[in-house]
Amino acid sequence: MKTIKFLGGALMCSMFMLSSCDNDDNFGPNGISNEIYKEFARLYPDAKDVKWDSNGTYAIASFENKATRAESVDLGNTAWFEIVSHKFVMDEHDVSFTDLPVAVKAGFEDSEYALWEHDDEVDVLKRMDKSAEPYYLYVIEVEKDDEEYDLYFDATGLLVREVPDDSDDNDFTELLPYRPAGDIENWLEGKYPGARIVDIDNEDGGIEVEFVYNNLKHEALLTMGNKWVYTKTDYRGDKTKLPADAKLFIEEKHGHLFTDFDIEQYECADEAKNFFKVEIELVGESEYEYYFDYTGKLTEKPDFSEYVGGGLIVDAAIKKVLDEKYPKAVVVEKDYDDGLLEFEIRHDGKKKDVYFTVRKEWVYTKYDLKSDLLLDKIKDYIKKNYADYKIDDAEVIEYTKGITYIVEVEDHSGHEHKLMFDVDGNFIPKK
Repeated sequence: MKTIKFLGGALMCSMFMLSSCDNDDNFGPNGISNEIYKEFARLYPDAKDVKWDSNGTYAIASFENKATRAESVDLGNTAWFEIVSHKFVMDEHDVSFTDLPVAVKAGFEDSEYALWEHDDEVDVLKRMDKSAEPYYLYVIEVEKDDEEYDLYFDATGLLVREVPDDSDDNDFTELLPYRPAGDIENWLEGKYPGARIVDIDNEDGGIEVEFVYNNLKHEALLTMGNKWVYTKTDYRGDKTKLPADAKLFIEEKHGHLFTDFDIEQYECADEAKNFFKVEIELVGESEYEYYFDYTGKLTEKPDFSEYVGGGLIVDAAIKKVLDEKYPKAVVVEKDYDDGLLEFEIRHDGKKKDVYFTVRKEWVYTKYDLKSDLLLDKIKDYIKKNYADYKIDDAEVIEYTKGITYIVEVEDHSGHEHKLMFDVDGNFIPKK
């Protein structure tokens, strides 16, 4: 269970004092209006040991409930109210993992984190946005080895957010529904009516909006001027969303035996840039990544760096590593992959994927390399040992221990081999 961390010293207020205030214009501790105290008393009549704080925008109440856990589904241990409007906007409480709704449990068990160790306590967020109905998020903390994530599931069991967790504290203020600018909410409602915002990152380079629409996870990128760039829709492993030629290509190249298969569709403001991103992982082999246009033809991922100016903002520790290893790199996109933080950057005219642990430790970087730029020793080895093959793909992987070259070769009948070479071009046999 997360510990709610407040911004200042909390003040004790008894329910008797809150309910006895008659002058609505009076303000209590920390500039909190008596209207908020009364609204709190109305919503939480059984609250006790109430502590109040504020951060300038929200009044925040921390409290205990007399009701049992099973009876307190709609009651929170922490509640947020807008100071200006006096409106209740969100509350938080915890439940045991065994008491989670069936759909949420099913969503977790169907996720890639199902075998990770999970906490026995789960945070439940009840948020009020423009809709009259509350929006529930269930935050499950999972851990494997040294990696920890907070997984946000909605009431349908959809995994809507994955956040690396390197702290014992989380005040959830970043998820308050009234934090987004009105222009963004209006844009979202116009393009995706009824969508529910999960989170918004206001970056110097652009604005990333995570939201749920039609029971699917989406992420939109807008410029700082609120100009829409693209929307990414996560279809997970639903191959029916792919064009026929894309499915045929994957089946002919890799068959049907995958340990993982992920599809993301990008709808772009510039329709000529629309594409699908497909990531697949085969048994005993590394991951493959492909891009297809809407007709199913192989393509390159478009360059969106022109829309994000100097790049998206990243954690200071990660920025330090990027600045040292890849000076003047532009961060184009952020994501999560197999428990790692993934940053797509543009550096020296190349697209590079840089991976970190949740502890902000660099793990590796990979990027494509044109075959004619391979070391002569590598090309000579392939020419000698795979004379009937052509180089289909070449990739560089940078580790702390050095550089590895991954080269895929293919003959006329479609047979493939994946070859590995060290930084000097020496062949590395498979173990």
